[in-house]
Amino acid sequence: MSPRPASVLAWLGSRLTAARGLRAELLVPGPLLGGSRLGRFGGRWTVQRGLVASAVTVPHAS
Repeated sequence: MSPRPASVLAWLGSRLTAARGLRAELLVPGPLLGGSRLGRFGGRWTVQRGLVASAVTVPHAS
């Protein structure tokens, strides 16, 4: 899944929590995925040499 082309989230439409892992809760309606609306993403983050990198997983729509 790529970024939503019709609306730029740019993390303005979400609430991020980065403790043990990364959690993003969408504050705007998320995309439909397999008949259910996606409302949150989970993943990991790291900091190396002053750069922050994050990755999230999204279930495949069947």
